[in-house]
Amino acid sequence: MALSIALLLAPFDARGAEISTSHPVTDHVRAKLQALFQKHYPKASFTNQNVNGIRFAYEVTTFEFPYTGSPAGKHEATTQRGPKKSGVLCYVYGQKGSYQGQLGLLPRGNGQFSPYLIDRKHYKQLLMAPYSPKQDVHLWVALSYPSDASEEFLKQFRAIITDFETDVD
Repeated sequence: MALSIALLLAPFDARGAEISTSHPVTDHVRAKLQALFQKHYPKASFTNQNVNGIRFAYEVTTFEFPYTGSPAGKHEATTQRGPKKSGVLCYVYGQKGSYQGQLGLLPRGNGQFSPYLIDRKHYKQLLMAPYSPKQDVHLWVALSYPSDASEEFLKQFRAIITDFETDVD
Protein backbone atom coordinates (compact mmCIF):
# COMPACT_ATOMS: atom_id res chain seq x y z
CA MET A 1 0.00 0.00 0.00
CA ALA A 2 2.74 2.49 0.99
CA LEU A 3 4.70 1.63 -2.17
CA SER A 4 1.64 2.30 -4.35
CA ILE A 5 1.13 5.71 -2.75
CA ALA A 6 4.83 6.57 -3.17
CA LEU A 7 4.67 5.60 -6.85
CA LEU A 8 1.55 7.70 -7.37
CA LEU A 9 3.17 10.75 -5.79
CA ALA A 10 6.54 10.42 -7.59
CA PRO A 11 7.11 13.00 -10.36
CA PHE A 12 6.63 11.60 -13.90
CA ASP A 13 6.89 13.07 -17.38
CA ALA A 14 4.21 12.64 -20.08
CA ARG A 15 5.63 9.24 -21.16
CA GLY A 16 5.40 7.90 -17.60
CA ALA A 17 9.15 7.98 -16.91
CA GLU A 18 10.23 9.21 -13.49
CA ILE A 19 11.63 12.76 -13.53
CA SER A 20 14.96 13.12 -11.76
CA THR A 21 15.15 16.00 -9.32
CA SER A 22 18.90 15.53 -8.72
CA HIS A 23 21.40 18.09 -9.98
CA PRO A 24 25.18 17.85 -10.06
CA VAL A 25 27.14 20.18 -7.80
CA THR A 26 28.39 23.06 -9.96
CA ASP A 27 31.99 22.85 -11.19
CA HIS A 28 32.84 26.09 -9.39
CA VAL A 29 31.60 24.88 -5.99
CA ARG A 30 33.18 21.45 -6.54
CA ALA A 31 36.53 23.08 -7.37
CA LYS A 32 36.39 25.33 -4.28
CA LEU A 33 35.57 22.37 -2.04
CA GLN A 34 38.31 20.24 -3.61
CA ALA A 35 40.86 23.01 -2.97
CA LEU A 36 39.69 23.38 0.64
CA PHE A 37 39.84 19.65 1.35
CA GLN A 38 43.21 19.36 -0.43
CA LYS A 39 44.60 22.08 1.84
CA HIS A 40 43.26 20.68 5.13
CA TYR A 41 42.92 16.95 4.32
CA PRO A 42 45.41 16.27 1.49
CA LYS A 43 44.95 12.50 1.77
CA ALA A 44 41.14 12.64 1.57
CA SER A 45 39.57 10.69 -1.26
CA PHE A 46 37.24 12.57 -3.59
CA THR A 47 34.36 10.97 -5.48
CA ASN A 48 32.28 12.84 -8.06
CA GLN A 49 29.07 10.94 -8.80
CA ASN A 50 27.63 13.77 -10.93
CA VAL A 51 23.86 13.94 -10.17
CA ASN A 52 24.40 11.74 -7.10
CA GLY A 53 26.71 14.35 -5.60
CA ILE A 54 30.28 14.54 -4.41
CA ARG A 55 31.98 12.89 -1.46
CA PHE A 56 35.15 13.53 0.52
CA ALA A 57 36.43 10.93 2.99
CA TYR A 58 39.52 10.50 5.14
CA GLU A 59 40.05 8.21 8.15
CA VAL A 60 36.44 7.02 8.24
CA THR A 61 35.13 4.10 10.27
CA THR A 62 31.85 2.57 11.41
CA PHE A 63 30.40 3.65 14.75
CA GLU A 64 27.75 1.85 16.79
CA PHE A 65 25.10 4.04 18.40
CA PRO A 66 22.81 1.83 20.52
CA TYR A 67 19.16 2.81 20.33
CA THR A 68 17.76 3.64 23.77
CA GLY A 69 14.24 4.82 22.90
CA SER A 70 10.92 3.07 22.47
CA PRO A 71 11.01 0.04 20.14
CA ALA A 72 7.93 1.38 18.33
CA GLY A 73 9.48 4.81 17.76
CA LYS A 74 11.15 6.01 14.58
CA HIS A 75 14.94 6.24 14.86
CA GLU A 76 18.19 6.45 12.92
CA ALA A 77 20.33 3.46 12.04
CA THR A 78 22.38 2.25 14.99
CA THR A 79 25.45 1.77 12.76
CA GLN A 80 26.78 4.87 10.99
CA ARG A 81 29.90 5.88 9.10
CA GLY A 82 31.88 8.76 10.58
CA PRO A 83 35.40 10.16 10.85
CA LYS A 84 38.04 9.03 13.31
CA LYS A 85 40.21 11.61 15.08
CA SER A 86 41.82 13.84 12.40
CA GLY A 87 39.41 12.46 9.78
CA VAL A 88 36.50 13.89 7.81
CA LEU A 89 33.46 12.70 5.86
CA CYS A 90 31.40 14.97 3.62
CA TYR A 91 28.52 14.49 1.19
CA VAL A 92 27.14 17.27 -1.02
CA TYR A 93 24.49 16.95 -3.69
CA GLY A 94 21.99 19.17 -5.47
CA GLN A 95 18.22 18.77 -5.59
CA LYS A 96 15.56 20.65 -7.56
CA GLY A 97 13.52 23.14 -5.53
CA SER A 98 13.89 24.27 -1.94
CA TYR A 99 14.64 21.78 0.81
CA GLN A 100 11.61 19.72 1.87
CA GLY A 101 13.27 17.14 4.14
CA GLN A 102 14.13 16.56 7.78
CA LEU A 103 12.49 18.59 10.48
CA GLY A 104 15.88 19.25 12.16
CA LEU A 105 16.55 22.18 9.84
CA LEU A 106 14.62 25.27 10.89
CA PRO A 107 13.17 27.43 8.09
CA ARG A 108 14.42 31.03 7.85
CA GLY A 109 12.17 32.05 4.94
CA ASN A 110 12.71 32.38 1.17
CA GLY A 111 13.52 28.66 0.94
CA GLN A 112 16.49 29.00 3.33
CA PHE A 113 17.12 26.85 6.41
CA SER A 114 19.39 27.28 9.41
CA PRO A 115 22.29 24.80 9.65
CA TYR A 116 21.83 22.01 12.16
CA LEU A 117 24.66 20.49 14.22
CA ILE A 118 24.35 17.00 15.67
CA ASP A 119 26.80 15.91 18.36
CA ARG A 120 27.31 12.17 17.85
CA LYS A 121 29.77 11.84 20.77
CA HIS A 122 32.69 10.64 18.58
CA TYR A 123 32.20 13.37 15.96
CA LYS A 124 29.89 16.22 15.02
CA GLN A 125 27.69 16.27 11.93
CA LEU A 126 26.79 19.59 10.31
CA LEU A 127 23.69 19.51 8.10
CA MET A 128 22.99 22.36 5.69
CA ALA A 129 20.53 22.94 2.84
CA PRO A 130 21.18 26.36 1.22
CA TYR A 131 18.82 27.30 -1.61
CA SER A 132 19.36 29.18 -4.86
CA PRO A 133 16.11 30.77 -6.08
CA LYS A 134 17.96 31.76 -9.26
CA GLN A 135 18.45 28.10 -10.22
CA ASP A 136 15.61 26.67 -8.07
CA VAL A 137 18.10 24.20 -6.58
CA HIS A 138 19.25 23.50 -3.04
CA LEU A 139 22.38 21.72 -1.86
CA TRP A 140 22.04 18.95 0.71
CA VAL A 141 25.23 18.95 2.78
CA ALA A 142 26.35 16.58 5.53
CA LEU A 143 29.81 17.29 6.97
CA SER A 144 31.05 14.96 9.74
CA TYR A 145 34.17 15.98 11.65
CA PRO A 146 35.87 15.20 14.99
CA SER A 147 36.64 17.72 17.74
CA ASP A 148 40.16 18.31 16.37
CA ALA A 149 38.86 19.81 13.08
CA SER A 150 40.41 23.17 12.23
CA GLU A 151 38.21 26.21 12.94
CA GLU A 152 39.63 27.79 9.76
CA PHE A 153 38.51 24.75 7.72
CA LEU A 154 35.00 24.86 9.22
CA LYS A 155 34.68 28.61 8.62
CA GLN A 156 35.81 28.32 4.98
CA PHE A 157 33.59 25.28 4.41
CA ARG A 158 30.51 27.11 5.69
CA ALA A 159 31.34 30.14 3.52
CA ILE A 160 31.63 28.04 0.34
CA ILE A 161 28.35 26.25 1.01
CA THR A 162 26.45 29.35 2.14
CA ASP A 163 27.65 31.34 -0.88
CA PHE A 164 26.99 28.58 -3.43
CA GLU A 165 24.19 30.64 -4.99
CA THR A 166 26.66 33.29 -6.11
CA ASP A 167 28.63 30.53 -7.87
CA VAL A 168 25.80 29.05 -9.95
CA ASP A 169 26.39 29.11 -13.68
